[in-house]
Amino acid sequence: MKLDKYIGVPYTYQPSKRKSNIITDIDEFNEIIAYCQNQNKEYTMTEHGAIQDNLIMRDGWCWDNKNAISNNTFGIILIKNGLIYQFTFWPGKNTKEEGGITGLDALKRFRTYCGKIAAPYAITDNRKIENIKKTIEKPLIELTPFGNMLKDCDLENVKHIDIHSAYPAFLCKKHPEFFNYFNELYTQRDIHPEYKSYLNFCIGAMQSLKISGKRYPELARDAINDTKAYLLELTKLLQKEGFSIIGYNTDGIFYMDASNREYHDENEGDDMGQWRVDHHFDKIRFKSAGAYEYIENGEYHAVVRGIPKEISKTFEWGDIYKHHPKRYVLLKDKVVEVADNEIDFE
Repeated sequence: MKLDKYIGVPYTYQPSKRKSNIITDIDEFNEIIAYCQNQNKEYTMTEHGAIQDNLIMRDGWCWDNKNAISNNTFGIILIKNGLIYQFTFWPGKNTKEEGGITGLDALKRFRTYCGKIAAPYAITDNRKIENIKKTIEKPLIELTPFGNMLKDCDLENVKHIDIHSAYPAFLCKKHPEFFNYFNELYTQRDIHPEYKSYLNFCIGAMQSLKISGKRYPELARDAINDTKAYLLELTKLLQKEGFSIIGYNTDGIFYMDASNREYHDENEGDDMGQWRVDHHFDKIRFKSAGAYEYIENGEYHAVVRGIPKEISKTFEWGDIYKHHPKRYVLLKDKVVEVADNEIDFE
């Protein structure tokens, strides 16, 4: 294996200074595991990502402690020729589309620009963060009882409402001191494409147990819980106007109307936190909340959570029933892909 195509940093760098090599291919990552474990020394890692050994100058390897708290991502660390290489297996991550930006990058930027005003919310203790995470509600990724009745049916007159950057927007609604930071990312995202990743990844990183240093789980909780509350509020408004709700996908609502009407209200618009109808489906069919296929403007699309777009874009009508959401397990020092028929997002 050639190391020169991967990023390494001097071993004296703090864990937060490392640059992770994101690996999306399972065969490549398993090759990396084999290469690492062929080194003479196996190290262990502390909860905060430090290497536990005074003889760190020796070539060696260790599992990244993310493994204890992750389902589909796995990390391994290599120490070679005085450098530390961090490898993270992250299936389905589109590094090209996201500009190589990670949740840690988004959090670092937030700390740089908002560290002082965010100081009252900063927490470093994982146990405290874990307790706050217990108060974060599960995002709405589900079909309604009405939607469940329509599973596997070809549906027409269905539309989808999308809230613009919902999590940052509702964080700012409760904590307006952060509005300038997030709104600049939102309004400049077309000029600076990387800003979209900073927006999308920041809230998750604020409550991550995989990251060391200052995090802001209370801010993440307000962003996520208030987004969910607003979706339920918007649901009531839709139902009051006679629309039927099929389901939700985190920050959006699928709704339908027999007369093909479209919903409108005063919060419809292009600003962060406002919403718009971003899909008018010619036809849509749900296998579950996490697996559906549709035709829009004559073109076919499939969405199956856990399956990369590079694969799903080759699907044809009905192929969502041939594929299941994927998960990955670490088995005998090798990552193995399994089709998990038990996974359901409802």
